[in-house]
Amino acid sequence: MGQTTPNIDIQLNQGGHITGTVILKDNNQPLLYTDVTAYKWNDNWWDYTGNTYTDDAGFYNLSGLVSGDYRLEFSCYNSDFPDEYYDNASDLDNATDIAVTIGNTITNIDVLFRRGIPVSPSNFIATVISQTEIELSWDDNSDKAVGFDC
Repeated sequence: MGQTTPNIDIQLNQGGHITGTVILKDNNQPLLYTDVTAYKWNDNWWDYTGNTYTDDAGFYNLSGLVSGDYRLEFSCYNSDFPDEYYDNASDLDNATDIAVTIGNTITNIDVLFRRGIPVSPSNFIATVISQTEIELSWDDNSDKAVGFDC
């Protein structure tokens, strides 16, 4: 104890990076604070690897990635924007692979968000309660139902 051993040096690798920008197609403006999530194939399924958020310019930088194939999910947490997967896919299984190697940066993995069309309810039923009252019921098919009024 208390002894110093010289010439034991280590250099840590910074990992790979995926960078890009998230833009709203309607007005060509950046989408702030979009959640960008990386998944890496593990020979059986896509594992969550990590996430980051876009900045005020819509820019993101996923860092510290080991070598391998990744797929990205973009979530705005806004009912107007359905989740999107790179490159224009609606789910992770159909997303495009992004090959990353340690020490390299994959740039321009950009996404152009489009406003989604709300998913209509199903099994809409109106039941007469009285001459002045009806009861409405339906199955909500939206996965991001916020701001709905009746």
